[in-house]
Amino acid sequence: MQNQRNNAFTIVELLIVIVVIAILAAITVVAYTGVQERANDSTVQSEIAASAKKLEAFNVENGRYPETSDELTATINKFASASYGNYANAIQYCYNKSTQTIALGGVSKSGAGYVYKNGTVVRTSGWSAAANLTVCSSSLAFPMPTGSIAIWRIPSATTWGGANTA
Repeated sequence: MQNQRNNAFTIVELLIVIVVIAILAAITVVAYTGVQERANDSTVQSEIAASAKKLEAFNVENGRYPETSDELTATINKFASASYGNYANAIQYCYNKSTQTIALGGVSKSGAGYVYKNGTVVRTSGWSAAANLTVCSSSLAFPMPTGSIAIWRIPSATTWGGANTA
């Protein structure tokens, strides 16, 4: 009698294939998440830098930086809201009128904060969820004396809001 060979897969072989596929899928998901976070961070960083250039142009034209929500909305208003964190003040603008200096910051979905101060965009650690003048001091490490202005916004909003004046 001739031995008949079965060409079907055994249950063990099928389980091994399923486990290998699951491991590859897990690796792919982790790698994709890291790529997304880096993309969000890059978007926030580049938008803060581009917005800071518009603020500097406003200063050259007007001899001062924007002082109201309306002026900010007219000067810088486009943000990729999907890249920013879900905070009420995910984007912050601070203007120290006595020294004629500004800080502009945003926080990415990854939690990384980026701040424009003294002509450069730098990464910050931590982000305050408070919506007042202390935001500029704590999140942006920016001194806010009397006469200063702090304005923030939700990235998906079409206008700036929440102006505080010391």
